[in-house]
Amino acid sequence: MALETRWHPDHPERLKAQSQITHRLYHKAVSDVECLVVMRLLELTKMQMNGLGYKLRTQISTALKTRATAIRNAIQRYNKYAALLNPPRAPLQWEQIVEYSFLAEFDLLRDSDSNIQAKRWA
Repeated sequence: MALETRWHPDHPERLKAQSQITHRLYHKAVSDVECLVVMRLLELTKMQMNGLGYKLRTQISTALKTRATAIRNAIQRYNKYAALLNPPRAPLQWEQIVEYSFLAEFDLLRDSDSNIQAKRWA
């Protein structure tokens, strides 16, 4: 490996690489939050179904409590990487997530990787 110069903190290639890493971590955090929230919404929907036994309801309730902790951790990661972007994205709060009651209300994907509808396959 023939390295010509060492990258200093203000080197353009280093800044570009650091920006790409930050964007990748942000998109991973967005994906994690979306996945956890969708699972929570599906569990809430299942909880409201008729004909569920006591045991299944308690299992779903336990899963919802565990999922709430996971969502809080994912929100912290999301907010950390959203603040590092240029321009910074708006932080996400637990209260916003709790208000979602239908999948149609959850539209975090709009700030993700790219415009999906502009893709050729869409």
